[in-house]
Amino acid sequence: MPAHTYPVCVRHLKSRKDVRLRNYFLCDACTVRWTAEAFDNQGSLWNSETIDGYCQLCNQLTTVRVRTWYLCDICHRVAGSIGRNHVAEQAILDWWREQIEARHPHLVIEQNDLSALRPRRDGAVSGEGPLDFLIRE
Repeated sequence: MPAHTYPVCVRHLKSRKDVRLRNYFLCDACTVRWTAEAFDNQGSLWNSETIDGYCQLCNQLTTVRVRTWYLCDICHRVAGSIGRNHVAEQAILDWWREQIEARHPHLVIEQNDLSALRPRRDGAVSGEGPLDFLIRE
């Protein structure tokens, strides 16, 4: 009996049982970013016609298309969370500007680690990374 071959996750380049076609509403610029930075230059397998809507990555109201890649469950969840991270990061920066900046002008907030979908590769330590923000005097 031949072994079953599962599709390959475009993010970590491994065949897995949970790999499925996953769809994302993305603008052209974010599609280029994911293709180059996270998906080993493997473009979307299918692109819909353009529609006006919110890009799931940059959260801008713009022209988007449904883009399709093979991703495993874990990579799909991570990909889907990046846009929400951008909203949260902006909320922190807005709060700082409204609540802290005027009262403590000697303090400066710096975004230290921008949320981005990066390739997932063997040997990478999971769950470790730099602090998202730094406060400096």
